Amino acid sequence: MTAASSAKTSASGVFFKFLPYYRNKLRVLRPQMIMMGIFALLSYPFAGLIFNLQIDAEIRINQLRLSSQGSSVIEIERARGRLEALNSLAIMSAVIAVICLVGMFVFTFVSTHRAFRRLYNKTAVDMDYALPVSGNTRFFADIAAIFTANILPHLISILIGLPFAYSFASKMRVLHPNYPAENFNVFLSAAIQGMFAGLFSCVMLIGLSLLVMSCCGKRAEAAIFPIMINLAIPIIQALAIVITNQNVYGEYYGTSNLTSVCATSPVGMAVESFCEIFGMFFAVNYDDALISLSLPLFETANLIPAILLTIAFFAGAYFLLKFRRNERVGNPYVYKATSVVLPGIVILAMSLPMWNMVYAPFSLNAYQSYSKNGSASWLIGLLISTFIVYVIMELISGKAFRRFWLSGVKWAGTTAVCARITAVFAFSNGFGTANYVPEANDVRIASINLSYVNYYESGQAEDYGRFIINNTDEQNIIEMITEVHKRVPKYKTDTKKKGSLVLDYQMKNGEYVQRSYEITVDEFNSYMEFLVTPETWYEYVCGNSANEMYADEYARSVYYTKDGNDVNLIPKDKSGYFLRNILSEVRKDAEGMNYEKYRQIDYNDCVRITFYYDEQAVGVEVYPFMEHTIRYLSEHFVQNDASFAE
Repeated sequence: MTAASSAKTSASGVFFKFLPYYRNKLRVLRPQMIMMGIFALLSYPFAGLIFNLQIDAEIRINQLRLSSQGSSVIEIERARGRLEALNSLAIMSAVIAVICLVGMFVFTFVSTHRAFRRLYNKTAVDMDYALPVSGNTRFFADIAAIFTANILPHLISILIGLPFAYSFASKMRVLHPNYPAENFNVFLSAAIQGMFAGLFSCVMLIGLSLLVMSCCGKRAEAAIFPIMINLAIPIIQALAIVITNQNVYGEYYGTSNLTSVCATSPVGMAVESFCEIFGMFFAVNYDDALISLSLPLFETANLIPAILLTIAFFAGAYFLLKFRRNERVGNPYVYKATSVVLPGIVILAMSLPMWNMVYAPFSLNAYQSYSKNGSASWLIGLLISTFIVYVIMELISGKAFRRFWLSGVKWAGTTAVCARITAVFAFSNGFGTANYVPEANDVRIASINLSYVNYYESGQAEDYGRFIINNTDEQNIIEMITEVHKRVPKYKTDTKKKGSLVLDYQMKNGEYVQRSYEITVDEFNSYMEFLVTPETWYEYVCGNSANEMYADEYARSVYYTKDGNDVNLIPKDKSGYFLRNILSEVRKDAEGMNYEKYRQIDYNDCVRITFYYDEQAVGVEVYPFMEHTIRYLSEHFVQNDASFAE
């Protein structure tokens, strides 16, 4: 006879006979514990050892080359052969380590599924509840056994791997003394954070899997739905962010920040952390770039929600088990509501991108244009595919279409809810994101690109106007850029537009805000009248923020460019090699600049003066009306047949 509800199980003491029950459960999990031990040793410790041996071999070769006594060719060749073998072994150890880490993640779920057999196995639940132990003892002893069999070996492998990581970083500093020390910190920090991110993801995996299993009463559901929900959560979250942002009027370049997926699910945490670590290594190796030393998971905005959610998973599982009616073991779902919720989550993850394609042509705030012809095809494909998947899930539940009409109603209701949820994301205009304009004081660097092109009936294009300021950090100009942003309409209209306004902000907190709007000629003129001043013109011509750091440095050479031809300018004295001198003349020419004067400029009648430095080239645009600048160039440079006045 099946055991009674666990909520009514009585025993003397909350943790009565905890240790015997715990030891018994460890015996059940012994195969998983052995496999976890093997995976743990072949992950961080094995890879750390091999990589340290490899770096030792490289250091040895350098020592032989620099030896004052001289080393034989045979000895150096022997060391090179050993290094080649270790290089191959290092690659192999890295692959094995990744496979073992995936294995530890998978076996953590397997152990959770096996430790809580009583949730889906009638024989196990009868035997388990025949024991004189309380419900609390069962729950916490099972959790302790899972942690001992899986989390403990994982933690031990990290503790063994940490000394190898520190040793490897120290040896790298010896091998590459001229390499930036900050980049070694990136490697070490990423390795340590990645280790603990993997451990954290396994802990969250136990909690989320147990929460889902608590709602299931058959083996198939208890095995399949935890896996599907673990995959569905990060997919739904990522798609919701992408759909919401892509329908924000003015959004461009796909600036969606998906790092928050690491805070809501173990799969998202593991995948996001791996991608970030790979990105760190790639950037430092190939771009020589010093990037953030912190994984997104360990940022406060993600770490706190991740911890709270993990606790909530375990707490939810505890209370679901506490009030679970164990006579329902053998039914697909112990709680009736979950027969709709769990399949609904799977269908939502599957249908979000397809519903988005159905809505895309009608999403009024979408900056991109989609054809309406494909919506019907997407809708038909969506209905067929979701129906097939829903029927398969019903078959797995063993319902065998005894009440097929009810399955059809549940599918239709689930599909309607998914359609409504996607519509909220697609037509939300970013939940106010479209109306967001950064505060000027929060912006570190800003860029603006205003342009308007007029097309004649013949198809010929006339450049009506353009104005570009790139990466300025001048506070007064940033305030002007944000003011233009406030004035632009934050919604899409049917008015024919031929102009564009592109805005880029790099915020002081490291975030990026990017917007692109279609504008009319009247809007273009209005923004230009406000934006064109002596200060902004100087920024437009010189890129003050970018050039200022080189203004007082001695240039290697100076070139004059017009119509694609470069002419070397020879300064008559050393002062000509300093950018500061020409910038001061440009500032004089910028006095009195406004939109009316700006409209008289012929953009094609422009030359560029470029100052070349060891690591950078900076330039200044010169127009015919810039009398002070042209006079300075004529007086201080040998022009080699170049005429600035042409």
